[in-house]
Amino acid sequence: MRLLIVEDQSELADLVRTNLAREGFAVSVVEGAGSVVIADNIIDGADRAIVGYRWSDPVTGDLAHGDGGGFRHLRIEKNLVS
Repeated sequence: MRLLIVEDQSELADLVRTNLAREGFAVSVVEGAGSVVIADNIIDGADRAIVGYRWSDPVTGDLAHGDGGGFRHLRIEKNLVS
């Protein structure tokens, strides 16, 4: 694990945009996972905005514009994807 100290929000946005973000959010869709709310975010520049994972494997398409992909523990709403 690496510790990263960011001085301001614009620096963080640049870092994420250029180095880290292929996906805006990764959320567990493993059976028995706890409740998750992903709401009111601006997701910019990601290849896929919200992706469901079973452990380390991506198992959904982009969930940003749907109803949580049929996973009852997910509440995904009012996210702006650009």
